Amino acid sequence: MAIWLLWLGVGYRAALMGEHDSAQYVGRTTSALGGGAADAALDGRAMSGLDRELVFSALGDSSRRRLLDRLRVENGLTLSELCDGLEITRQAVTKHLKVLEAANLVVARRRGREKLHFLNPVPINAVAMRWLREFDALPLDVLAALPAEGNRD
Repeated sequence: MAIWLLWLGVGYRAALMGEHDSAQYVGRTTSALGGGAADAALDGRAMSGLDRELVFSALGDSSRRRLLDRLRVENGLTLSELCDGLEITRQAVTKHLKVLEAANLVVARRRGREKLHFLNPVPINAVAMRWLREFDALPLDVLAALPAEGNRD
């Protein structure tokens, strides 16, 4: 999962640097959420425990991760476009999108009759940074020098 989080973060940075079609929109998704957790994550403050649980819960399902991957590759997809090529029903995709929206991982905006879905990687980044910061504090060289469970003599 760590590789997926890093991969997602690289895609977001590329979007912010103008290397993605929807770069202008992606930069606005955090403010479109109305501040709160998104702004807190941007300037380093911690997310609430409930916000973290929502993100972990949303990322715990492989179908939701596939939806996020599709939005990372091509942001601003409609429900029909998200459903193309998936083995799950349209209703299931809609339910998964609601979970992702509740975790602020997806932001939906209307454009005429269409509802476009955009990736918001800020909560994933905030959770990843919290965990990475905690594990960075561990003395890894000491842990690496310990013998593995099966290799004890």
